[in-house]
Amino acid sequence: ARAMDVPAVGGQGIRPLEVEAPGQKQQRLGKRKPARRWCCFSKRRVRLNGHSIAGWEPPAEIVTQLAREVDTSRGMPFVHEVWDTPGVGGKARILCGGLCVTGPPKLDAKLNLCAWLSVLTPVAFLFLVCSSFLWKHGPWLPACTAVLFVLTIALMLATSCTDPGIIPRPAHQLLIPGLQQEVAEAIGLAGQRGGFLRDILSTDEDPELMAVLEPKGYWWCQWCRMIQPPRAKHCRDCNCCVLREDHHCPFLNNCVGQRNYIFFCGFVVALCGLGATFVCGVLLWLFSEEPKQCLAELSVCFRDKPQNGALACSTWFSCSGAGRPGRS
Repeated sequence: ARAMDVPAVGGQGIRPLEVEAPGQKQQRLGKRKPARRWCCFSKRRVRLNGHSIAGWEPPAEIVTQLAREVDTSRGMPFVHEVWDTPGVGGKARILCGGLCVTGPPKLDAKLNLCAWLSVLTPVAFLFLVCSSFLWKHGPWLPACTAVLFVLTIALMLATSCTDPGIIPRPAHQLLIPGLQQEVAEAIGLAGQRGGFLRDILSTDEDPELMAVLEPKGYWWCQWCRMIQPPRAKHCRDCNCCVLREDHHCPFLNNCVGQRNYIFFCGFVVALCGLGATFVCGVLLWLFSEEPKQCLAELSVCFRDKPQNGALACSTWFSCSGAGRPGRS
């Protein structure tokens, strides 16, 4: 691949924006390497220089305006600190210093809460009501349920909080030197037309270039105003292009794409296993004598003293095994 052409203004070359990347050296992603090694959010600072770039296309104008507005007296900002700038990021949220990437805050709040309650409520019922009975007949079912529950929660959080593969917009690529080359390699255009710095400076579609790239599966994203690689899609909920996006999951409040697809598949498998152990445990408990004794004691309690809620609660816990004498 030949060296990138840097646009010139006034006969002088424009220096790329500088970057500070504390910690370990950023790993570069090849065309088919696992994309989790390449992330444009984690602990990377942007440095805004004072060069005038008047006359450039809108991505460069965004960087110039950002350089005027950002206070750099305390050091250069991280990417997540300028993510909400129009034209730099989308609606997705970057939390925990760039380590957590999730969806918009209010769009999927109700469905996300529903998903958490759907997982926590059955497990709570199984352990609070049925656990003592199930443990008497063998510890394998409660133990398997506990392991699958922990695995489900871990994979659910990993899917919800992992960058699904958001492709940085042109202004974002200009903020971090070297990021444009990394993106070009990730989308398979390194050293080709569409993969140079000059190709991201315009927000207008190049019909001649797209005539060459479209047969290869590339597309022009009219929302992000950049070239979209094969199998990538623009998520209108997160307002970002995502590598190999499968879908936007409202229950997990995140897109499912190249970087978190393995976590999503693991979550689905663990959730199915958790549901199977829950059904088996509840069925074993229902076909035993415990529910009948519990309902009988509750009916006696409410018949004699219907206003005594405390007695009803103590009766429920005693029949479920939580208040039995000698239980450790």
